[in-house]
Amino acid sequence: QSAYGRGTDVHAGRDSEERKAVFGLVGDVYITVEGGPGVSQQVQEVYARGAVVVPLQRTGGASSGLFNFPPRALQRPRFASEEQWSLLANKDAQVDESAAAVSAIVEACPATKEHPRPPRMAMPAEVTDTMRKRQRQKPEMWSMTMQDFVDVVRFCMSTDLYRELKQSRSFVTTFDILANFVKPWTKGTGCGVAVLMSKDD
Repeated sequence: QSAYGRGTDVHAGRDSEERKAVFGLVGDVYITVEGGPGVSQQVQEVYARGAVVVPLQRTGGASSGLFNFPPRALQRPRFASEEQWSLLANKDAQVDESAAAVSAIVEACPATKEHPRPPRMAMPAEVTDTMRKRQRQKPEMWSMTMQDFVDVVRFCMSTDLYRELKQSRSFVTTFDILANFVKPWTKGTGCGVAVLMSKDD
């Protein structure tokens, strides 16, 4: 047990390599403190799949750009203010000021907020036991109409979040869609997007 007193400990992987692989797939936001080549490698992987990285640059090491840390991950995202981002790198600032900046940036991150969803998609309160059972037991029924698929894609592209993602990196990947739309929509429902769209049909 971590004994941090907050959150939930989740154990995964048979060894450190498997644990790192799992860790790199489950987060929406990653905060880095110092670090070496291993941290840089993991940041390259999570950033490539669309996760948000908040590097505490004042701590040095990988978080300051060493060991081939992705340069784009050091650039200020649009939802962070210039003052907040500068506090991550300012070694003369009070530690609690930098910590508060990290907290504010994470709180403002679109990936941590509730997202609007396509009109036909079931809300969490509308998910039925039948839908959850279909998700667990009938993979051949994980389907939606072509029109539903088009509606989901068009909805994503119509949002301010999609436009912000595209502007920040000139492109939007399927990992971006997964982290910023699919995971927030499906979290806690026990269903995938296809089942949420087709409901009990």
